[in-house]
Amino acid sequence: MSGETWGDMARPVLEARGALHPVDVMGTIRQRMAALDLNSRVALAAAVAARLIAMHMRLAEAEQRPYTLEWADAPDLAWSVVLANDRQAFESLRGKLEVFRQSPFNHCDGQDGPDDADDDAVAACIYTAEALCEANEESAYWAAHRLVDWAFASASDILESGGVHVGPAAEFIEGLSHPLVQRELRRLLEAVQLLDREGLSASTAKELRALFEAA
Repeated sequence: MSGETWGDMARPVLEARGALHPVDVMGTIRQRMAALDLNSRVALAAAVAARLIAMHMRLAEAEQRPYTLEWADAPDLAWSVVLANDRQAFESLRGKLEVFRQSPFNHCDGQDGPDDADDDAVAACIYTAEALCEANEESAYWAAHRLVDWAFASASDILESGGVHVGPAAEFIEGLSHPLVQRELRRLLEAVQLLDREGLSASTAKELRALFEAA
């Protein structure tokens, strides 16, 4: 069909497999996050950022990015603010954000500029900082989206290393339906449903953090 995108092509395949379509899930995430209060949105973003930082730190030391590691404490700083109204943690996170914005990593040069800040883990941390320090709803959403980006890239690497060569469109569809991608989509849905249903409290924060720490 003329004008059909790969995402359109993926839909009937995903439906036949009982798999989630990322466009649908992220649309739901955006809608539900808009109804959450600021602290709940930040908590979800921080949980995502913490998961991505943890995944990054599992890489071999030679593969870890120094700039990403500089942001490793950002999720905990955000948690300290939303759970304990820790002013010092807020100022630390705001300071990190300001340093980033004045650094060479904050640029519009695409692939011609430094790429460390576009790593999914550090990008999620930066979005979390924006979500908290600037009450930026869109940044909280994009932090969540980075988990899906990471999962899809990881799934693509797994498929490539396994010798799957079926053409770019088919590889795209296989990536979307990969268990890794589907797992993270379901994790995000469960998280936003929890916050939507119960709000943020010490109890739900513990449950949320455990959800994103699980394999």
